This record gives sequence, C-alpha cells and structure tokens, in this order.
Amino acid sequence: MIAILYKSSTNRCVLFAGDTLFTLDQLAKSPIPFLTNPKDFLSSLEKLSAIPNIDCYIPSHGTFITKDVSKTITANKEAIYSVKNLLLETIGDEKKGTEQIVKEISDKMHLRLTLAQYGLVNCTLKSYLSIMHDEGEIKMKIVDNVLLWFKN
Repeated sequence: MIAILYKSSTNRCVLFAGDTLFTLDQLAKSPIPFLTNPKDFLSSLEKLSAIPNIDCYIPSHGTFITKDVSKTITANKEAIYSVKNLLLETIGDEKKGTEQIVKEISDKMHLRLTLAQYGLVNCTLKSYLSIMHDEGEIKMKIVDNVLLWFKN
C-alpha cells in the first residue's frame, strides 16, 4: 500500500492515505472493505499509526480525518479480523467452494450484491482465503474441478 506524506512550509502534515485507510463511514457502509492482501493492509495500518504529528489524513474515499486517527485504524483492524473470523465460521467443518462461501457470507451480512459489488467481495474474500491458506490456517483441494476450502 502506498501513502504520501506532505509537509507544508508551515509544518502542517497531510497524509494522502489512498486505499491504505478506510473511514468509519466507509466501514459502516461496506462491512467487507475491498482488499487485495489483508496481511499487507494490516502492516500498512501499523506503519500509519507510527507516523507522528499528522494534521490531516486524506483517504481515497470518504471525508478527511483531522482528529486522532487511532480510532479509525482500530476500526480498520477490527474489520479485517471480523471478515477473517467470519470466513473461518462459514467454512466450519465442511469443505466449501468459493462461490458458496461468498453467498453464505453475503447472506449472513444481509448484502444484496450488484455485479460490481459481487466482483469486489469475491476478489476480497479470495485474497483472505489465499493468505489464510499460505499461513496454514486453512487448506484447499480441487475436487471435480471445484476449488474447495476447509479447516486443518
């Protein structure tokens, strides 16, 4: 993730956070924030929280953040862990395909996805599944040309 820090001649610091930070309003509207790598996203949040004396954070979407950003960073982390836990809960003790997982999670969250939203949610959940697989939290297997995810 990329963010750009600008320091003015009056020593005011503005951080153009881009997609490195979702506002509280965004997280409320979209409980599954679009990510291509949740592990890298968490690392970026840690780096953001370590930058001192920022006067204004400008995310890609939503309003500027001019107050203490720690509440927003915490909410972003909680959103990541919430999606991860929901994936583990959804997989349960069964082998499930990605399409089934996307449907069950969307139903649990009472989402009615448009085509564009489906693409973003599908891509995001696949990124979580891939990272969770790489970290040994879940396994995958192809059965009858269907990729199935399951717990160890």
